[in-house]
Amino acid sequence: MRGAPGFGPVLSSAVIAGVGNAAQFGSAREMAAWLGLTPRAEASGDRSVLKGISKRGNRYLRTLFIHGARAVVNWCGTKSDPLSLWLQKQKLLSPDQPVMDLKVSDYLVEVRPPRTSASRMP
Repeated sequence: MRGAPGFGPVLSSAVIAGVGNAAQFGSAREMAAWLGLTPRAEASGDRSVLKGISKRGNRYLRTLFIHGARAVVNWCGTKSDPLSLWLQKQKLLSPDQPVMDLKVSDYLVEVRPPRTSASRMP
């Protein structure tokens, strides 16, 4: 996990301690929902509205994921890897910092640790 962007020793150890076996989740989206990182949805008839994040789950882990995402977003301007280039384009389209932080924190939940040094993710 520490090879992924935004992951440091604190977040990595907190995920291992807080989540335990990540295989209990069917997908990364389920884990993000468990952490409270997904927007709360309200629907009535054919209308669906996404509200703010649900704030359920482990508050400490959610805070660490959002801080890791903020670090990735803040430093993307100095890098040229695919993730940073995508973030630079997204910042031009949507300058809203909290929205960007939430998008990136959802991405961080989905990141899997690389198996070998040759298969590193962007």
